Amino acid sequence: YITQRDYAMKMASRTVAGTLKVFFTSMKLFILEFTLLGFFIALAGVRELARRHKALAIAFATLVTGNLLLMINYGNEEDLFILYRYFLPSYLVMALCLGLALERIRGWLESSWGAPRAAAAVFCLIALVPLVNLRAHAENNNRHAHYIVRDYAMNILASVPEGAVLL
Repeated sequence: YITQRDYAMKMASRTVAGTLKVFFTSMKLFILEFTLLGFFIALAGVRELARRHKALAIAFATLVTGNLLLMINYGNEEDLFILYRYFLPSYLVMALCLGLALERIRGWLESSWGAPRAAAAVFCLIALVPLVNLRAHAENNNRHAHYIVRDYAMNILASVPEGAVLL
């Protein structure tokens, strides 16, 4: 982005309303990626990381905050539909924090339920997050009636003269 010709025009060019729109869209993207349950578990993981390794927690928080600030200050409102792809570093950090929180939950449960039950409970919790996400996004991701790729290829082939060789 920094090497783009129109970088200077896109940097800090949003209105207050546009900035708020990007901020809330960004928060929505985090929740859509992890589900509300997963998002809050990941936040608990941030707390766990801060308890275990404060410097790493600060580094992770800086990465997520910097990522968010870059997205808020750069681009225009038309970029919102591709915004999610720029949060990959933040998603990775959140996934690590989610894992830390689940490990902590397993430890708590193990002390009162025993290791096998605790492991089973955490496994169910781990399975629940993607299953909720799958259910929530199934209709949006269902492409069984989308024929754009097939139609594109058929249109190319239809325009080729009979007996022609395609390379």
